[in-house]
Amino acid sequence: MALMLFAPAWTLHFWKTWAFWLLFSALSAVVTLYFLKHDPSLVESRLKVGPTAAHEKSQKIIQTLTATRFRRDSHEASLAGSLTGN
Repeated sequence: MALMLFAPAWTLHFWKTWAFWLLFSALSAVVTLYFLKHDPSLVESRLKVGPTAAHEKSQKIIQTLTATRFRRDSHEASLAGSLTGN
């Protein structure tokens, strides 16, 4: 996330990015702590990911396709990096 926020500015001296990151992190922590206290089973179910975690057939298909695409894109990116010497 830090890379996506700071890379376009080409600097770490960008106060708006630091403010956004701080606010986003604080609010994410508040929401997480709320659900850990009031609905821990929801948090537990959200931590299970991938095709094996889905219960509906359509969700299993979507999860499998997404995971396959992600792995393929990651592999292509690593190959492109090795070809360019990065």
